[in-house]
Amino acid sequence: MSDSEGWSDWEDEGGQPALCLFCESTFPSAHETLTHCKDVHDFDLLAMHTNLKLPFYSVLKMINYLRAHRQDANILQTARQITADHPLFKDDDNLKPIIEGDPLLYSVPYDDDDDDESDDGVSGDAAEGSSS
Repeated sequence: MSDSEGWSDWEDEGGQPALCLFCESTFPSAHETLTHCKDVHDFDLLAMHTNLKLPFYSVLKMINYLRAHRQDANILQTARQITADHPLFKDDDNLKPIIEGDPLLYSVPYDDDDDDESDDGVSGDAAEGSSS
């Protein structure tokens, strides 16, 4: 299954309220939050995942990084300029959730191919530790 197929089939499970990555707005589901980010802030997390070919753990790192830096004046500009080799993907501290039970983290689709992509911002140890 390609990344785009995984995202197009994506649906929120449980519809837990989720806080925007960039402002104080909260929405009934992660899907609505990501739609808001795309429409209002011109930041499309799902497109970044696909276009940058980011593995699962890198998307989690990006969400946590954006949450940790949400109050920074230039975070939206920084977010729009993130590339696959951005330092945030090398920092395993970005795997730690900023918001406990963050619905955005639980809404990221997991692709089995991600286990094979240890050179795309996920260390070999993290990729190996992801199998259950």
